This record gives sequence, C-alpha cells and structure tokens, in this order.
Amino acid sequence: MFHHFHGGHTQKIWGSLTADRLAEIIEFVGLERILKPEEWVERCLKGKLKEDDICITFDDCLLSQFEIAMPVLESYNLKAFFFIYSAPFFGELNRLELYRFFINRFFLDFNDFWEVFLSFNSPYRLIIQKAVEQFDGNYLKDFPIYSYKERAWRYVRDVILKREQYEKIMDGLIAGYTELDLLAQNIWMTNRHLQKLQKLGNLIGLHSYSHPTAMSLLSKEEQRKEYKRNFNHLSKEFFLPYLTASHPSSSYNKDTLNVLKDIGVLIAFSATMKTAGRGRYELPRQEQRYVQEVML
Repeated sequence: MFHHFHGGHTQKIWGSLTADRLAEIIEFVGLERILKPEEWVERCLKGKLKEDDICITFDDCLLSQFEIAMPVLESYNLKAFFFIYSAPFFGELNRLELYRFFINRFFLDFNDFWEVFLSFNSPYRLIIQKAVEQFDGNYLKDFPIYSYKERAWRYVRDVILKREQYEKIMDGLIAGYTELDLLAQNIWMTNRHLQKLQKLGNLIGLHSYSHPTAMSLLSKEEQRKEYKRNFNHLSKEFFLPYLTASHPSSSYNKDTLNVLKDIGVLIAFSATMKTAGRGRYELPRQEQRYVQEVML
C-alpha cells in the first residue's frame, strides 16, 4: 500500500518514497508475485489467490503517484489499483492532506508539531489536555508505525473533537505560517490524470467522497452518502469493469461493508494485515514502511 512520493517539485514528507526506492521495493518483493488488478479480483472472487500473490495499491489520488510512481510501474510493465476519493475533483480542499503537508513543511518532526498543537490557544485546549492525560494508548494499537504521541493526536482528532473543531484549530495554526490555497498546490490528481492511468491498464476504485478519518463513527446513511457520491463521480467519468474499494484510514464497521455490497463493490481492502481471513471486503494490506523494515 502506497501513498506519498517525493522528487522534483514535490516535497519530502514523513513516509514518502523516491522513484528509486519504489523500484527497490518492487525488486525486493519479486515481479513474479505481482498480479494485475483484474487478475487479483478474479482470483479473489474464485477463491484462487495463493499465499504469495500480491498486488500494488495506491490511496488518495495524490499527484505524486502519477508523476513519480507511475513511470516506475511502466518501466516494469506493472499495473495497480488506484483508490480515489472525490472531494478534490470538485474544488473541495481536503484538509486532512493539507494539514499533513503543513506539518511536514513547517515543523522539524511530529513531536515539534505536537507541542505546538497542545499549547495552541483555542476554545478546546482544556478538552484536549484532559483527553491526552486520560489516553490509554489503545487507539490504533494495531498500527505500530504510529508512535504513542501520533496515536494520541489521532485519538483527539478522530474521537474527541468534532471535525469542525479540529479544523478550526488547524486553520488557526496555519494562519500563522501560510495560506491554505498555497498548501493545496500540486497535491491531487485531476480526472485527466486518472484517464491516463486507466488507459495504461490500471484499475480505479472507491475511497469515499471526503475521506472521513473515522468512517466507523458515521451513521449508515452518512456512510452510504459518502460512497454513493464517490461512486457517482467515478462511474460518470470512467468505465469501472471491476468495482473495488479501500477503507479510508482503515476505519469501517458492518454498516460500511453492507453499504459497499449494496453499491456493487466486489472487493475492498483494509490498511492492516490483521484482517487476513475476514473475507473479500476486509482484504489485508501491508504498509510500505513495514516492507522497508524487512529490507534493512
């Protein structure tokens, strides 16, 4: 599972890869093991996936995937799943991604940002401090790539604060450094990029409309709206021979799975290996950082 890449005009952020590093990962896992998306879906539906079969997936419609990763795939004649959320295609700035670039650009590391976040004078400062003091470390414990402080931050962001409250804090922080519109430049792909990806044999899939960080906390109807709007966008612009999806932030529940089934999704991916064996709507994925640890 891949997200961010850096090189050229694209800044380096935590966890991002260069084109050369992507090539090294591909060589490490073995070209002979990597299936084309259509073949992966067919084998999955027929129960014929082998233990060492793998596929390549990209989430979040990031421009760096098109500019940096795609040429590497082409050099190996590889195809991949690209899971797309729709809001950026309609001029709606997804603050999740903007905040990620802001943190990486203006702070030395996450701990530096976390101290500033905790000390920021907002109406929710005491609520945040109390939540952090009571945080037991269990939130996102299945994701060891996150430090204790990173999980505490995500707990505050996803569980304690309402979305508009978190955005008010972050927008206030950003105002002291830069502007949202400047941060948003060259982050996301456009429909034109996706058309090129599809023409090259890659498979476009669902990833919700606005990329909620805690989909499982939404009502079933809110979840349905997220995926229906996403489906309406992608099905209008592209031919979707196999309807697939990945769960944003790996957050989902039984309602999510039923919504995807109702829409006609054939398979869906989580973002952890702990869902192995749970069926075709919770297919496990390995984050690229784990692969790199094995390569060391």
